[in-house]
Amino acid sequence: MDDIRSLLRRAFMRILAGQFVGAWLMSLALTAGAMCALLLLQRLLAFEVNWQVAWLGAIAASIGGAMAWTLIRRPDWAEVARAVDDHAQLRETISTALHVRGANDPWSVATLENASNASRRVIVRQAFPVTPPRRWKLPLIAIATFALLALILPQWDLLGAIAEREEAERAREELIETVALVKAEEEQLSKLVEQTGDDGAKDRLDDAEETPEPRTADEVKRGAIKKLTSVKERLEELRQGAEGQSLDAMRRKMQDLRQPGAGPLNELVDALQRGDFAGAFAKLDDLQNRIASGEMSDAEKQRLAEQLQQLAQQLEEISKARSELAQQLQALGLDGALANNPEALQQALEQMQGLTDEQKQQLMQMAEGLQQCENQLGQMAQQMAEAGGQMMEGMDPGALGALGEMLGEMEMLEAEMAACDAGIGQCNAGLARLGQGMGTSPSIFTVPKKGQGQGNRGLASGAPGEIEEAPFKTNKERTSGRTQEGPIIGVRLVQEGQVVGESRAEYTDVVRAADEVAREAIEDNVIPREYHDAVKRYFGKLQSKVETEKAGEPDDDTESETQEKK
Repeated sequence: MDDIRSLLRRAFMRILAGQFVGAWLMSLALTAGAMCALLLLQRLLAFEVNWQVAWLGAIAASIGGAMAWTLIRRPDWAEVARAVDDHAQLRETISTALHVRGANDPWSVATLENASNASRRVIVRQAFPVTPPRRWKLPLIAIATFALLALILPQWDLLGAIAEREEAERAREELIETVALVKAEEEQLSKLVEQTGDDGAKDRLDDAEETPEPRTADEVKRGAIKKLTSVKERLEELRQGAEGQSLDAMRRKMQDLRQPGAGPLNELVDALQRGDFAGAFAKLDDLQNRIASGEMSDAEKQRLAEQLQQLAQQLEEISKARSELAQQLQALGLDGALANNPEALQQALEQMQGLTDEQKQQLMQMAEGLQQCENQLGQMAQQMAEAGGQMMEGMDPGALGALGEMLGEMEMLEAEMAACDAGIGQCNAGLARLGQGMGTSPSIFTVPKKGQGQGNRGLASGAPGEIEEAPFKTNKERTSGRTQEGPIIGVRLVQEGQVVGESRAEYTDVVRAADEVAREAIEDNVIPREYHDAVKRYFGKLQSKVETEKAGEPDDDTESETQEKK
């Protein structure tokens, strides 16, 4: 019976293997057909398919399906025995022995003995040869069909999926580039802000509000523009503040210095005339080293003392000279003496109706800056006079040390203001770069603030609007040259006294200039087409307002007569 069981087990495995191969080939044909259908849909609808993963999944599915089908349809031992009798031509010997197993009668024993002898003669691989199934060509045909379709079928995009994916990819790349650009801008600006030593500018640059994570490049740009604008405003506050006004006034007044004859102090005076306080500090340090080391002769010391005395007199005269602020106040109809009394000046400005709050603030900052400048000039004159007197008496000029400390402070202030100027330039350059590619440039249609014009410096309440700047590149470096002057309050001439109110003429010029800029931007396609109508309507309303006000505006003589009657 053991021989029979061994034969049945080997035959069972051969039968099972044959069933699995047939089932797998049929399953593979079906999955390949499904892949052909998937390919056709993909070419029509243009959705993304990872074909490598898809084919691996199809093959795995076909194998799994074949295994499941084979297990479900596996034969029992009786079917295996009949298959062995049939293939080995044993005339039901094995199936009969399987049926009478366990019986003790002579016929059953003889039958089992005969079946055992026959099973030992059966060669299973010959009785169950490996032959290809009848439909073995089906999977090959399906796979060949898939390959042919992949070659000849064009790619359609019925649902616009390709365009959406390309747009999403472009947006993703633009987002990455914008984030890198913003990071580079903030890193460069951070170095300049650090040099200013202002905590307010640092806080604005480091300010990270709890806002949703930006998903588009425009959102990143808007956030960066907001931050750069805030930092720029803070740097402009510092630059136009009392210290900046004091530095600018000091540089202007130093231009009035004259060389006090030939002597050791000539290079220092030359640096002061240029407003180069760092250079002046270095020259003074050289002089102190020469005196301390004994390199300077008595004659040179005597000449240095005379130069210090002469410079002290010049600085004293310059500090007491009529200030620019006094001239501006007199042009406004105020007492020039208010320039030396900030409290009285503030009260007088509060009572004036023809100035904006920003103009009043500028005047107060100028007053504070000029006051600081005059105080510093007076201190510098006193220190030079003391140092010159000590040197004439043969004493150690210790006052030169105090003068050096003062020049050192001016050098630090000069470096901070230079960092502010460089930071403002960096902000402008960053805003120009970030503004490229957005819907509209934020600088084209900025509504002008009252009294902040770009032309001649004046106190009119209307002003030319901001004009879009072309992209530019700047190199930030510290220089000993003079920086540009800060805003100066100008003069406005009127007939028969001061006219309180708004300047209609400049407001008209503002509207006209802004309208021309907008028209050029529309013609050059700087503004997207979908915004053309809105821009035209906006400036059309401004033009209508100008015409209406112009029609009802009295001439200068009539207005002056009316004020006199009042």
